Amino acid sequence: MLARTDESMLAKWWLGLDKSVLLEALFLIVIGGLMVFSASPYSANRINIGEYSYIKKYLAYFVLGIGTLFASSMLSARQVKRLGIVLFALFAAFLFMTLFDQSIKGSRRWITRLGPSFQPSEFLKPAAAVVAALVLVKIKELSAAGETKKMKRWICALICAFGAIAALLLLQPDRGMMLTFLAILTAEAFVAGIKWKWIALLAGTGAASIGASYMTSGYVAARIDKFLFAGGGDTYQIDMGLKAIREAGLFGGHTNNLKQSIPDVHTDFIFSAMVEEFGALLTIIVIAVFFMMGARIFLELKARRSAFTIYAVTGIAAHLLFQVCVNLLSTLGLIPTKGMTLPFISYGGSSFVSSCLGLGLVLALLQEYNSRDKPANKNPQEKFSAGKNGMKNEK
Repeated sequence: MLARTDESMLAKWWLGLDKSVLLEALFLIVIGGLMVFSASPYSANRINIGEYSYIKKYLAYFVLGIGTLFASSMLSARQVKRLGIVLFALFAAFLFMTLFDQSIKGSRRWITRLGPSFQPSEFLKPAAAVVAALVLVKIKELSAAGETKKMKRWICALICAFGAIAALLLLQPDRGMMLTFLAILTAEAFVAGIKWKWIALLAGTGAASIGASYMTSGYVAARIDKFLFAGGGDTYQIDMGLKAIREAGLFGGHTNNLKQSIPDVHTDFIFSAMVEEFGALLTIIVIAVFFMMGARIFLELKARRSAFTIYAVTGIAAHLLFQVCVNLLSTLGLIPTKGMTLPFISYGGSSFVSSCLGLGLVLALLQEYNSRDKPANKNPQEKFSAGKNGMKNEK
């Protein structure tokens, strides 16, 4: 009996699975694996840890990430909510603990005293998207019921929770990650129909944090000066990365092997190595897959009636695409470098596993049995519309 039940659940999961999104993700993961095998030995040799050290670690992360992707994609909506709350509380506590851990390259972003090191903020991203979605659903319900005072309390709770995360990230410091959390909240608030004054406040907070960081942090000021002013600091990595891209041509494979001269080629600058290895043409296809996957996810949301699903999936997809844009723009020298990985492609244990977790939660919520947890609305004019049916009672 149990075997039959498990079989029917598995069949139900497979029939409802968005296979296009899954295949696009697996394609990116395969490309990422090829790039880690190609680029990481140079980084490992540079710091004398053994040529295949990063590859051995990546294989463990790969197994864990793929397992996490498939396991999380099988969750019910209720399980996604519970998991999000538990992970949010757990990794928020770990995020606080990083302030008392050892400093690595001038920042305290990792937990190193509990076995294998990990970066709590990476796992906090999908959890924060789920928790923000739950709170926004509650805010919308209170708004519809005319309970303005309770609604404002929930708004304050949401702002305080994300404000506390932002403060901890500034203390690490990790301003790029702070902007990622801001992107999650802004995207979800937008589709929830929050008034534009709150959206403007979130955008202003991001701009103000960048300005304050420039004024108070010599490290941030050096990065921005390096970007804005010729000769403003060491531009070696950007220069070598751009040179590798320029010389790669359409099909790559030239013999200069410039990627061995880029210190962070396996993480932040893996795009440069990918262009050098595969050429501009195939690399453009790889990047296009990212945005095709994002477009597919957002198009699927149009058929969903669960507000929680819409908000949570939007937050997770937004932070993945935000990271893609930041990584590409910084590698191309169009914005200051942020030290942000390319999802599914760059080497990194925490970032890879958390990206797999986030996408697994997206696949779970896009399942038919998870995304229609409310009765269908017979009035076609009352279907989901971002921003049009905002919180009318909000003052």
